[in-house]
Amino acid sequence: MIVRLWRGRARRERADAYQAYVVTAVFPKLVAIDGYVGGRVLRRDTGTDVEFLVVTEWASWDAIRAFAGGRPEVAVIEPDARAMLTDVDEHVRHFAVAHESRRA
Repeated sequence: MIVRLWRGRARRERADAYQAYVVTAVFPKLVAIDGYVGGRVLRRDTGTDVEFLVVTEWASWDAIRAFAGGRPEVAVIEPDARAMLTDVDEHVRHFAVAHESRRA
């Protein structure tokens, strides 16, 4: 499994709208991609704004390329999402899952 990490920031007054957009517009599109495993939105209030870390899990590089295209290291940021954010990472990071521990 491959984990894809992306970070963005929003003003506090736009943070709820951004989170709702990811959950209701972006994630449903990802579910339709063969090889998409799941995703999470992590949120951290910094006092002046809200930082988001979007974590998605993929079964293979082919699945990631089906979403991101031929340059999977470049962030996919839809215009509606970009309009809600004050700062975005233009690139993502990928990690292979080397070990996982879950409570049974």
